[in-house]
Amino acid sequence: MAAPVALIQGSSRGLGLEFCRHILRNRALAAVIATCRDPDGATELRGLEAQHPGRLTVLRLDVSREEDIRGAAQRVKENFGRLDLIVNSSAMLHPSGKGETSLRDCVCSGTTNLCRVFELLSFDLVQDKCALKASFPH
Repeated sequence: MAAPVALIQGSSRGLGLEFCRHILRNRALAAVIATCRDPDGATELRGLEAQHPGRLTVLRLDVSREEDIRGAAQRVKENFGRLDLIVNSSAMLHPSGKGETSLRDCVCSGTTNLCRVFELLSFDLVQDKCALKASFPH
């Protein structure tokens, strides 16, 4: 049986980075594909890649750019042929850069921030499904 292949979207920090660490630590043979908007700026992710050569692949993926989605899907298809797990953890919940957003801040800004999170997540899921369907037709 082939080793499992996991794609973690939004891996540069936070939950996405922790999902990568967890899978690499607990699934000895698993291949992890970590995606993020700015791989060059993802220093912790690049460090993790250096610790796990051949098991962690970092791909540039800005989910708002269709060409990034198609390119990432093509690379996954060419290099792995399949995906066994997809974790979508890309979003911006803290646009202020404070690291935490209070309920009051969310309410004071209308519900714009929260609506943007749901918009990003729903866009990600639709785009992921379209890209996967195009890349893996069966």
